[in-house]
Amino acid sequence: MGLFTATKAFANLLLAPLNLRLDSRTAERAEAARLERLVAAGHFDRPIFPLLPQFQKCDPAPILAAVKEHEPQLQRFTASNVSGQFSFANDYYMSPDAEVLYSIVRLYKPRRIVEAGAGNSTLLFRHAIADGGLETRLTSIDPCPRREIRRPRPAHLSPRRGHGGFFPVCGVGAERHSFY
Repeated sequence: MGLFTATKAFANLLLAPLNLRLDSRTAERAEAARLERLVAAGHFDRPIFPLLPQFQKCDPAPILAAVKEHEPQLQRFTASNVSGQFSFANDYYMSPDAEVLYSIVRLYKPRRIVEAGAGNSTLLFRHAIADGGLETRLTSIDPCPRREIRRPRPAHLSPRRGHGGFFPVCGVGAERHSFY
């Protein structure tokens, strides 16, 4: 260990209780040099993966127009987290993704939605379905959702096997979980 490294290690021992650390800029400079070489080689001027034809043909204008159209309904989600209701005030499904999802459901009026995972997006789906007066069947599958979503259960979801709905299975015996 070099003298500078040993001195730095001792200084960091003293600074640790103050939540401070002395460091060199060697790693930072090496990373900056690496990025400069990539820029010079044109690495960031071309896509990493080819753009799929579906995305080349995609026109987001109808979805963006739907977001604008549904702004009044979306405003209610700015309220702080209310039990059983969707709110932007969560750590998992926030704006702008939530506005786009809500608007896609309202715009395309799907007959069925199958969701892998359940939680805030499930509540948002329910709002979009109810607000649009849709007959969409929502099936959410998640062994341990991040938040309570089972109550209130909308009339279009049935707890019976094979009829859609949400089926939480938490606790011991994780290898024995089953979903319907």
